[in-house]
Amino acid sequence: MILCESICKTYGKTDSSVFVKALEDINLNIEDGEFVSIIGKSGAGKSTLLKILGTILRPSEGRLIIDGLDVTKMKPGDLSEFRNKHIGFIYQSFMLEESLTAIENVALPLMISGLKKKEYVAKALDMLRMVGLEQRSGHKPSELSGGERQRVCIARALINDPSIILADEPTGNLDEKTGKEIMDNILRMSKGKTLILVTHDMDLAAMAPRKLVLHDGKLV
Repeated sequence: MILCESICKTYGKTDSSVFVKALEDINLNIEDGEFVSIIGKSGAGKSTLLKILGTILRPSEGRLIIDGLDVTKMKPGDLSEFRNKHIGFIYQSFMLEESLTAIENVALPLMISGLKKKEYVAKALDMLRMVGLEQRSGHKPSELSGGERQRVCIARALINDPSIILADEPTGNLDEKTGKEIMDNILRMSKGKTLILVTHDMDLAAMAPRKLVLHDGKLV
């Protein structure tokens, strides 16, 4: 499903005092339907790697192949369309639009893809029902608890039925009990999909059959 070939990510010029080598020579193969966790200290490059896997960042060197396609060669418009259809994101900070209701936030990927309103509203309501929030569909993020906002994020990530789910510290802003409930939701709803989890929580990381460790931008 995902193949990284000699991926590097640098910022700044090599002769500059602000030159940073965020990732170095990442070679990685993740199978279709695999659940993988990525751990490492702050600054190790975890979020940078996740953004590259999610096609938000382009690598400075190397190739990223997803489902047989070399996405590093795609034009920005094609890449955006590919991302919307094939990759779902779950963020620590939720990344919800504060001016939109829960159902509108969940429906955003379908709005972008051009689906008719009647269809995307019905599908978004179904997704909210799956995470137990159908009664909160008209509430804005400021009117929801942290756990409820993360469930909205999960519903949004999965509404296009993506083949890949990327979760960046999805329980980081939640208490232990709520965090466990959220992780249970993610595992239940991403069953059969490729799930990549970035976390500082060793208990969460241990849930994955395969655990990757990043240190100073390198897979160790």
